[in-house]
Amino acid sequence: MGLAPLINCSRKNSQLMRFLCVLLWIAQTTSQTLSPDKAMNKATPEVPHLCNLDCRFDINKTHVAENCLSHGFDMIKRCCIDSTEDFSVVDVIGIDLQECNMTQEIFSTGIIGINTLQYISLEGNDLSSLNKTDFHRNTGILYLSLPKNLQCFGNQSAWGKVVYDNPTATICYNESNPCQTENVTCPDNSHCVHAGIDLIECLCDEDYHGYKCMNKGKFPVTPFAIGLSISTVFVCIFFWFTQRRYVKTSNKNK
Repeated sequence: MGLAPLINCSRKNSQLMRFLCVLLWIAQTTSQTLSPDKAMNKATPEVPHLCNLDCRFDINKTHVAENCLSHGFDMIKRCCIDSTEDFSVVDVIGIDLQECNMTQEIFSTGIIGINTLQYISLEGNDLSSLNKTDFHRNTGILYLSLPKNLQCFGNQSAWGKVVYDNPTATICYNESNPCQTENVTCPDNSHCVHAGIDLIECLCDEDYHGYKCMNKGKFPVTPFAIGLSISTVFVCIFFWFTQRRYVKTSNKNK
């Protein structure tokens, strides 16, 4: 039962009462048609451009979709998404690009900023090569399928398992951490960090910074910022005066 019927809205009542009736009716109608639940159902997260490609292969029959749904994630077009309810955090867990007319340039550009991938399918595309740096920061890949003519990045130790006898694809399972599988030596006061497929970085230990992590103590942020600001101001003043002199000289010549 609405609020408006509780108020007598007959013509005998004042204009103020009738105005209140109209406001209550509008509020009721709006709350029913645009309830939070319905609004949430209509909302969809923003996904990378690669997710929106039109591909010939049915996404519902893919390894990516199967693993995505079995783990309770959501499939949005070609991507498997794990997100918060308000979509403030959207992680791309998997992406299936089978038979999408994919090129190296399109993939290298489209994957920038995606670093939470676990399942990737690229088979069925005319790709002559790929760069392992395209997968920078993706350190938990469980499944990567490539066109038959390509091999898994890195050596055998870069993966838990490699399958080359699949009729349509080269399949790489369970990305390894090269910091643990390879004999990696980092400079003193630094440590090895897994940075992608067959990629590592040597990062400074805590309380060390600078060239080869040779400086101990916290980085002097405040003095550095002050020095940079002062230098910038002096450079700007210098160019301002030199440009002004050039303008004056030009005016005199006229």
